[in-house]
Amino acid sequence: MSQLELESVVLLGFHNHRVGSFLSELCEDLGYGAVLVSSVNEMLEKIRQREYPRYLMDLNLGKPNSLDVGAAVRVYEAVKAQIESNRAKFLGMSANPEAVEAARKLGIPA
Repeated sequence: MSQLELESVVLLGFHNHRVGSFLSELCEDLGYGAVLVSSVNEMLEKIRQREYPRYLMDLNLGKPNSLDVGAAVRVYEAVKAQIESNRAKFLGMSANPEAVEAARKLGIPA
């Protein structure tokens, strides 16, 4: 991948394959590459391998319908230095408004 291609990649973490596939296709339609994983361990492994400029994940990755946002905490902490130095953007998502609120209370962009 060229430097420009590397700068245009989104690391997606979603346990729901349909949601992840939809977002992956949407990213590609918008001109971004997408790397889709379905677990927090996979996401952390990808982060250890290289930096990504954008991170988008299910706040309760690996725990569907849960208010447990521990996965998002782990990933956010792993990329926090990138975010603080403006090398990356992070957004956590959930269909559950309570999970979104829990993440926001912890300082996680959601």
